[in-house]
Amino acid sequence: KRLPWTSLALRSRIMPGSLSKDISNDQDAAEKKRAMRMLYVTGFFQVLSSVVLVQATPGFVLRHHRGHGARSVQTLNRMTSAAAVLEFLLNPAFGALSDALGRKPCLMLAPIATIVCRGMVVLRPTLGPVVAGRLIMGALLQVFLSALKASASDVFGSNPQELASVAGNMQMLVRLAFVVGAALGGKLAAADARVPYGVAVAIGVITLGLISNTYKETLPKSDRKPFTFSATNPFRFLRLFQSGESMAKLSLVSALQQLPDNSGDFGLIYAKEIRNWGPEQNGRFMAVSAAAGAVASAFTGNLTRALGFKTFTTMANVTSATSNALLGRATTGLRAYTAVAVGAPGTVRGAAVNSIMTRVGTDLGMGQGQLAADQANLAAVIRAAGPLLFGWLYATGVKRKNKSLPYVTAALMLLAAECVSSTLPPSQFRRTAPKSE
Repeated sequence: KRLPWTSLALRSRIMPGSLSKDISNDQDAAEKKRAMRMLYVTGFFQVLSSVVLVQATPGFVLRHHRGHGARSVQTLNRMTSAAAVLEFLLNPAFGALSDALGRKPCLMLAPIATIVCRGMVVLRPTLGPVVAGRLIMGALLQVFLSALKASASDVFGSNPQELASVAGNMQMLVRLAFVVGAALGGKLAAADARVPYGVAVAIGVITLGLISNTYKETLPKSDRKPFTFSATNPFRFLRLFQSGESMAKLSLVSALQQLPDNSGDFGLIYAKEIRNWGPEQNGRFMAVSAAAGAVASAFTGNLTRALGFKTFTTMANVTSATSNALLGRATTGLRAYTAVAVGAPGTVRGAAVNSIMTRVGTDLGMGQGQLAADQANLAAVIRAAGPLLFGWLYATGVKRKNKSLPYVTAALMLLAAECVSSTLPPSQFRRTAPKSE
């Protein structure tokens, strides 16, 4: 039996270039794995630094309004809306900067802002620094995530299947950060509202250190694009629907897939009126849903490899539509949890479509930073419009004695997404494909 090293030696004599090529391929694969591990770790910590404050911020607002609940809710909603508007305005500019200067500067910006903004609250625990930090970090977190996505596209841009796997892993880690941050933040806030902010500063220092010392720039200087002010137009995301038939259809599918996940809080009211659930039951249901989503996210790469992009997308759309239809009729807890189980495979239903959009965007000459920013702004519009749409649907359903109308509409949206995706040529769902029109 030939030993491994003798086999390598024999190959190096017969085919001198083959051994060096194999070593080069192995080194390239190892570099990619190291790059992705770095992205996963920094992404987890940066999201954690924001989530750990979820239960601390309302405490500051309540104290400022002397316990007045209605005024506090109004202030919190205004903060959220203002942060969303700021995010919408800044995304394109930072996407263009990411393509011009590289990913590292944009990745470093969020932890630096975390240290400064959260540190100000620790030093001066009043509403002013809290609001300023909420606005700035609400926008910069999305800038950070867009830069992460662009960096992953730099590494795997020519391989949509690997990108889909990366998207699933990132979703899993973001969900995990939410679980850890919510649990940790609650305990810290119970001691002192400033403590979670101090922890956020510490996490920001760790994240900044990781990026500064271990992150390797993924965008070569030869691939960078000059910054232009025309790229800062926040409505530039509309070009996704104007850049050829394939990109337009993919963008429409992506929008239809995202809308049901941005339906606002009508589900909590629905659960109260249909199943008589209170905060405890709703909290348990949300935790189980998040856990199911995290598990499904972890298997995204395996599913896309086993099923292929087309079958995966169909399966995810159909199971998600079925889950929404079941939730609309879930008068008992058992039925509600059954709906969660049915819909779990579709948690990351956009992974395949978004990775194909990355490849098509590359074929069209779009910078990955700008493309990620355009997708983020499309998502921002959906996050703003979704709650309004589903709130109107629920009010309409109540008037017509059909409270399940929002869930039925969500199911129809997902089936419409499947219909649109079925009109795409099969080549778009393969591992590699010809250039888009």
